[in-house]
Amino acid sequence: MARNQFMIRKLTITISAILIAVQSWGQYGYIKLYNDAIVEGHLRRYVSFKDGHQGIELWKTKNDKEPRKIPKTEIQEYAIKKDTFKVFHDYYSFYYPDIYFKLIDGKRRQSGKINVYVLFQKNLDPTINDAMSLGTIGKNEPFYKGGGSDIYILERRDGFFRDMPLELEKLEDALLDFFPERVLNRYKEEKGRGKIKYKSIPKLVKFYNGM
Repeated sequence: MARNQFMIRKLTITISAILIAVQSWGQYGYIKLYNDAIVEGHLRRYVSFKDGHQGIELWKTKNDKEPRKIPKTEIQEYAIKKDTFKVFHDYYSFYYPDIYFKLIDGKRRQSGKINVYVLFQKNLDPTINDAMSLGTIGKNEPFYKGGGSDIYILERRDGFFRDMPLELEKLEDALLDFFPERVLNRYKEEKGRGKIKYKSIPKLVKFYNGM
């Protein structure tokens, strides 16, 4: 019995050590800096204990003894495995002036002629996620009134980007800044809809990028 307990304890310690080792150097990916330089390696997000700034730790190898710490303020975008993130700096919502983020990551959902990024609702409330407290959003803002909707940001190839409004009467006009009207009409015809719903934006982008 004692031997079995010893073996279980040894196995638990071994598994824990493996998990710690994997977490220590993170997943392989790349970072695009503001000077357009691209660096690759094993990436791990961090929040500085000293001043609270966010960043990415870059390990050139799994045994890198001096990983490079890159603040998010120096990063345009980064990718970990299959997930790509754009770092938005001092971002003011176009349609909702009270929504502002000093620094926040947008996960790329679709890419091509139009990119769509999502700011997840669960990360928007500072009381839920302290790491996102650099952004501000109130419980009375429309994205909370809309049932906790995520924020979608569209980006054209020329670098123009903008978040989309929740209200249907504003949404289609906003979409015309990114899509030809014929594309919106064709999408509605194929989907059998009179209006394009807010939560259909990623599907609309995929539809357009595939044309």
